[in-house]
Amino acid sequence: MTGYGYLTFLVQVPVQQIAWQLNLTAVSGDAGVAVRRDKVPNEFVNDAFSEVLAPAADSVTLVPPTLTNGAFYVTVYGIGPYTVSLVTANR
Repeated sequence: MTGYGYLTFLVQVPVQQIAWQLNLTAVSGDAGVAVRRDKVPNEFVNDAFSEVLAPAADSVTLVPPTLTNGAFYVTVYGIGPYTVSLVTANR
């Protein structure tokens, strides 16, 4: 990511999901990750976030009652340029 520094994804969480994990690993630079239901998050307004310094990986795990079915937005943010790997998994 270069330039603006924010990249947002929309993820549809299915009914009866018991846990959802996001892992963000910096390949170069440093970035954080924020999650929010129904609205786009940032580092200041979110339902959950992780901002550990690289080379440690950022990780967020959501479980009920915070985790419900519906639309969740995931924003990766930092001061560019940075390259990251974002992996989400059902748990």
